[in-house]
Amino acid sequence: MLNLAVVAFSANSIWAEEVWVVGGGTAAGIQTPSEEDSIMGIRMSIGYAENKRMYGFDFGTIGNMTKDDFRGMAISGIFNITGGRADVILMQAAGGINWNIKRTQVFGTQFAIGVNVNQERADIYGLQMGLIGNFGNNNIYGFQMGMYNQANQVYGFQVGLVNRAVSLTGIQLGLLNFVEKGWLKFFPFLNVGF
Repeated sequence: MLNLAVVAFSANSIWAEEVWVVGGGTAAGIQTPSEEDSIMGIRMSIGYAENKRMYGFDFGTIGNMTKDDFRGMAISGIFNITGGRADVILMQAAGGINWNIKRTQVFGTQFAIGVNVNQERADIYGLQMGLIGNFGNNNIYGFQMGMYNQANQVYGFQVGLVNRAVSLTGIQLGLLNFVEKGWLKFFPFLNVGF
């Protein structure tokens, strides 16, 4: 496999590590490169793999785990988990759960057959769709769809059985619609905010 030695400098730290162009695995510990290395390119796993940082295209039949920062596109059969900042370009898709622990930005689509969970602030520019639900500190600039939707700010549409937003500039379509800072705090079926 092709790998590079990288030394990076930032205002807060200096880090040196191997950065691999291609990586993959069958399970944590049974993979190349090791969990402590980063990938800048493609990670494809039959099963799942875990690395320090991932920049590029990430595909896992079971899942993808990144301890620190992720930037790129991730597709998995069951889960995508990112411990650091996540910058999703085009798509983050999982058969079960997308779980981003730190600051998240999605430019495109965040899709899960189960749930999308963004623990810290997340800005979604496009579509967030969790068939069961979307949870966390989400700011939606576009569409949020699921049985249960939770967002701080919505600039666009929420469509689901239950929709919750702190503020709404757009439309909620659902059985129960809640807006904390809206002129209509609760309204069934259709709620509008300006």
